[in-house]
This record gives sequence, structure tokens and C-alpha cells, in this order.
Amino acid sequence: MIAVEARRHPNLATSAVVLLGNVDVISVPIPLHCSDGFSEAYYGRPEKLLDLGARLANSDCSFVDAGIGDRYVETLSRDFADGIWDGATVR
Repeated sequence: MIAVEARRHPNLATSAVVLLGNVDVISVPIPLHCSDGFSEAYYGRPEKLLDLGARLANSDCSFVDAGIGDRYVETLSRDFADGIWDGATVR
């Protein structure tokens, strides 16, 4: 998803040029148990990404090739079923 979003949105340096240098970058932390339905909010609730409605509600999912999306759902489902997800570490 990061690669997909990077293609859709200009980087900060380009944005600053377009906005004539009037740019403030502010980090907005997303709580682990954020109940909103945007992609980053699912970090703490990845099982929601198995829900087709949740995926369709996120525009970034619509920019991913269907085969990649299907593989993602298959892999995530398997990782939950096998318990691998619970022992996973962020790489």
C-alpha cells in the first residue's frame, strides 16, 4: 500500500514547491486501538482487512491489482488461522 500511495501523492518536497514553500509537516499519531476505518487505523485491527467492505471503503485498496489483493487476503487469513500473525514482528 505504501508504494501505491507513493505513486498517487507527491512527496513533501514537491508539495512544498507547489504550495510556494508554505508547508508545515505535522506528525499525527494513530492510536493502536483507533476505531476509524482508514487504512492506517487497521494496524491495530488487521482482521478488519479481511472484510471486503472495509477494503472497498479504503481508496488505496482500489489501486492494487486484484491478484495482489486476493493474495494478501489469502496470506493474512492463513497467518491468523496458523497463529503466525500473533508471533510476527514488524520488519
